[in-house]
Amino acid sequence: MLYATAFSRLLLFITLSLFITSTACTKSPVSGKIEWERADLKKVVYLLSFPTYESLVSPYQGTILDSAKVDQAGSFAFTKIPGNGFYALAIQSTSEKYNNKLTHEDPNLSNYLPFVYSGKAMVLTANAGQFQKTAQWTHLDEINAQISELIVLRNNAFNQHLAKLEAVNEENLIEQHKAHHEFKKALFDFALATPHVSVALLAMRWATPEGDFERSSDELFGFCKKWENQAASHPMIAQLCSKVKTGGLAAKKGDLFPDFPLPMDDGTEKKVFSLLGSRLTIIDLWASWCGPCRIENKKVLGPIWEKYHEAGLQIIGYALDSDDRSWKNAISKDAADRWLHASHLLGDESPLFQTLGISTIPANYLLDKEGRILAKNLHGEELTTWIDAYLK
Repeated sequence: MLYATAFSRLLLFITLSLFITSTACTKSPVSGKIEWERADLKKVVYLLSFPTYESLVSPYQGTILDSAKVDQAGSFAFTKIPGNGFYALAIQSTSEKYNNKLTHEDPNLSNYLPFVYSGKAMVLTANAGQFQKTAQWTHLDEINAQISELIVLRNNAFNQHLAKLEAVNEENLIEQHKAHHEFKKALFDFALATPHVSVALLAMRWATPEGDFERSSDELFGFCKKWENQAASHPMIAQLCSKVKTGGLAAKKGDLFPDFPLPMDDGTEKKVFSLLGSRLTIIDLWASWCGPCRIENKKVLGPIWEKYHEAGLQIIGYALDSDDRSWKNAISKDAADRWLHASHLLGDESPLFQTLGISTIPANYLLDKEGRILAKNLHGEELTTWIDAYLK
């Protein structure tokens, strides 16, 4: 009888201890346990917020709100969160002076975890060496489940398109552009598919971490068309989509190409629409000093011209050059004098590039017979295949 009483007391003590421990954990809005195998990482977890779209998951731009020490067992806990909203947890190297550094180069190794807090306690498990990739929340709500899905998609897209890219050279620059486009496309598609604006903004930020939409104006237009209707009051939507309203985007599919006056290589000046082909026109933006552009002149545009010029194809080359002699020598050497050429010979100060809202080459626009943009920035085999299908 005494044994039973003692055992009952012990059982009651254990039960109460577990209850108290559980209660203590639930009082922490964000807590967790991290496997800490690397000695070069601080045993601290930092809590960050992001006041603007430009600062969203950007290196050194997040605001550090709090920090939590990680104990010997790998456990940490934050005692308070300022309120519902978008946050990130981050860990840092022992040599890192700035605790709001967020790494992007390889998402498989990213040192931070974005999440949305909605008032319920959240418990995390992760490995410090691959913090974002291995992070798992218990009892995921729908929005954080979407973030977890986006993380997996981003890692897979990176591994498929970018992880094995070689150093950029004249031969592979166009393929590099294509690989980056495919990576971004996966994220853009997710941003349009998710029902959660915070997740959509994160996907857009990861797709264009530098905030450059020169080659993604169509995607930004589609994003804002959706989210300005569904979440117009969200401050980051207004910040991001201001580019659409101010007209600071590159010309997009469906727009009329500007009927711009072009200084031709024969000394005359002609407007774009007076030069259009009867079925299709390629506006090819290039330069004599651009290796990939020169390769495309010889290997892609030349064969396309021979095959389709008589069927109503026109090519108008516009060069970002500043030296008349170099420009015309390149046209001759590439046997590109079969089609039309123009340049203001002002180099990077080209008024046409300023009107189009672009700054990089090689680039192109494919126009119908009225001058409306059908497609853009197609190169190599992709360009040939598109034209074959259009002019067949």
